[in-house]
Amino acid sequence: MHSGDVHGGHYYGMIKPEKDSKWYRYDDERVIPVTLDDVLEENFGGDGGVTSFSHNGNLTPQTRMARNAAQWKRFTSAYMLVYLREDAIPEILAPITPRDVPQHVVQRVEEERLEAIRKRREKEEMHLYISIKIIDLNTFRHHEGIDLASFDPQDKEAQDYVRAYRVRRDLTWLGLYQHVAEAYSVGRDHIRLWHLVNRQNKTIRPDVPIPADPHLSISLQLCSRLMIAIDSWTKNSSARGPDLRLYMEMAEDIWHPTVPVLPKRTLPAPQPPQITSPLRHSEEFKDPKEQSHTSSGHSHSSSKSMSNGDIELENTSGKDLIEWPEVGKLPGVYNARHDAAMILIFLKWFDVDNQRLRGVRPIYVNRHDKTGKLTPVIAELMDWKQEPGDPPVNIAFFEEIKPGMTEPLKPNATFIASEIQDGDIICYMRALPPKRYLPLNPYLPSFF
Repeated sequence: MHSGDVHGGHYYGMIKPEKDSKWYRYDDERVIPVTLDDVLEENFGGDGGVTSFSHNGNLTPQTRMARNAAQWKRFTSAYMLVYLREDAIPEILAPITPRDVPQHVVQRVEEERLEAIRKRREKEEMHLYISIKIIDLNTFRHHEGIDLASFDPQDKEAQDYVRAYRVRRDLTWLGLYQHVAEAYSVGRDHIRLWHLVNRQNKTIRPDVPIPADPHLSISLQLCSRLMIAIDSWTKNSSARGPDLRLYMEMAEDIWHPTVPVLPKRTLPAPQPPQITSPLRHSEEFKDPKEQSHTSSGHSHSSSKSMSNGDIELENTSGKDLIEWPEVGKLPGVYNARHDAAMILIFLKWFDVDNQRLRGVRPIYVNRHDKTGKLTPVIAELMDWKQEPGDPPVNIAFFEEIKPGMTEPLKPNATFIASEIQDGDIICYMRALPPKRYLPLNPYLPSFF
């Protein structure tokens, strides 16, 4: 059957699979029973002047009155008819047995059945899980737009560098650290997760770090937060949206060239916390020791389910202890929004020659230092050397505030005076005479 006109349409079939069965319409993946009128009367195209099926089984012309009362345009036409010899009907339309069905069809139907069960179960258990998306330095370096990364699901290329997890809502932060560290094949104390928040200026930036090891926490309140389920934590935080977004910082990414010695807070004497292992739940959990043997790294843009298991707290010796810069505010200890001297910012380079803005790396700076202190660091990082007879290397810095907006930074102003905080992005470019870039756009704000 063809439904449509000469310009296009849709094909389907009318089949009577067995001698005494009904007629069925086979329309792609839909198979529905139809009446005899649907088969014999509705597939001749045209309008009016068609025949109707009578109760005695004979085809009779419609009367003029009935035709005029029920005249309409038909768009379905039968273009292929299959006739069977009457003496061959019992053999050709014999009941179908399992042996008559090709194996690949059986396998395909079984796969679709299992997939339907999986989707139904996933929908029923949706309230038990939360989606978590994690970005890292590799994500930032491959991103050329606003912010640190793109979370737009339509941007398929960007999603290759965003790691997606599906975790139980009662999973603790400690459990998440355990699973993420195993996915990256590193120790749990070698990573630090930052909460990405939606700022009022429509940007997504790291806000506060979530400590990795409760043994290193300086307060019982902070230590207990690690044992809180992620769902409970997000309800009391500024997290908004269908998923939780995190930035994963690795120990090898720590870089503070302008601060030779990391400043320390004056803290109350720490008290050893009493922590018990979280309860195991769900059959989806695998023993961490088994996972360490079977894990071969994490594939990009994958989705894994996680749950709490028997998580053992790591014992880190002094020589292996990672010295994470102290940033932000520690809950229960300080009242100021930013009480630490160090802040984490992200550097982007505006490549004038290629007219591209790309992420470079994160850097820790002392917020009481002047922004101009970054000039020699960037010059060495980019290998920008002063050639004989050329003026000194001049680097211009801009703060990426929001989509379509940047502001220049004064080299003699401090980071704190420039209102730079954790998670902010500073873009830089090498400033040369305008004639050097005559056919190009030499100014970063114009690029935005």
